[in-house]
Amino acid sequence: MIPLIIYEKLTTDAALTLLGITAGKVFELQSVDERPLNSGYFVILNWQESSLFTNAVKRAPRALTVWVHTPLDRTRDYRTIDRILNRIDAIFADIEQQKGADGVRVTCITRQGRSGNLVDEGWKTIARNATYSVLYDESSV
Repeated sequence: MIPLIIYEKLTTDAALTLLGITAGKVFELQSVDERPLNSGYFVILNWQESSLFTNAVKRAPRALTVWVHTPLDRTRDYRTIDRILNRIDAIFADIEQQKGADGVRVTCITRQGRSGNLVDEGWKTIARNATYSVLYDESSV
């Protein structure tokens, strides 16, 4: 399960729309088996493990890796990918303590780092990713 507020914010942001990121260009990794688009930029959300559970706290941050891809035969310039990731950083900074249509509240999002410039040989894209630690409260539903 992902907090819907993250998808809602990424797919309705005017600055991301100007960079080509709309609802039809944001995917959860587990929902695609092959490159989802043949042109333009697209975003892949990969929700990973929760860790750092303690006996007193029954929830922990969950790792989220956000990938931005574009076809390799279209460009080898990573500047737009960086602009998209920079905008996603700004969006995530403003999501804290907000709920989406699913009622799940995001408590906090912490940026963990970014990859270097990558080439995805399987999807034939250039890509970079950013990793975040996301704490959200499903019990707020």
